[in-house]
Amino acid sequence: MADAYANVQGGKLKLKGAGIKKKKRSGEKEPGTSEPPPSSSAASTTGAGSAAAQSVTFGHTKAELRRLELQQKRKFEKLEKGVLPSHREQVNNFNKYLSNLTEHYDMPKVSKGN
Repeated sequence: MADAYANVQGGKLKLKGAGIKKKKRSGEKEPGTSEPPPSSSAASTTGAGSAAAQSVTFGHTKAELRRLELQQKRKFEKLEKGVLPSHREQVNNFNKYLSNLTEHYDMPKVSKGN
């Protein structure tokens, strides 16, 4: 049995690149002294929707930002026209919808006597 374990090495695992540290480039700054990214001129000229778009710039592409701006713009237009229902109206409409649904998925009551 001792022969089966003859080729086993003891000690710690040696991971590749574990002791290597990256050198800092001369142009890089310390992590604590980062500056906020400059705002683009296109975002500042868009108008009312630009403030919300600037707060969401991280993690979004230009196309996603345009889409978000258009959604907000359309929502504000609907609010001004009075097309959007209030929260109370939305809840009432949803309750009416639920009450009109069939009870197809309800479990039938089964007793021992049947």
